[in-house]
Amino acid sequence: MERATVEPEVKTIPDERARRWVDYHHQFAAPSTYVYEFVWDTGADAVGPFCTDVDGNVLLDFTSHVAAAPLGYNNPILREKLRAFDLVDPLKIAGQDLSLI
Repeated sequence: MERATVEPEVKTIPDERARRWVDYHHQFAAPSTYVYEFVWDTGADAVGPFCTDVDGNVLLDFTSHVAAAPLGYNNPILREKLRAFDLVDPLKIAGQDLSLI
């Protein structure tokens, strides 16, 4: 996925794999905890405001994954800064990384 040329590419939402994940989730969780039919593929590309679901659809994320719109996914400037802070710590507070910029 190239940051400068990526475009949305959607076949069907939800498609077979996403539908299986959603159905599985609903077996164990309250329906109100999972109301979307989008299942993010965390192993697939995500760049700028674009992300990929488990069925290979490339989507423009209008919610910007909770207000990351100005930065986008995998922003190269942020990723470079965060390499020095690549420490998994359960006590780390959300947003703490941004103080490094």
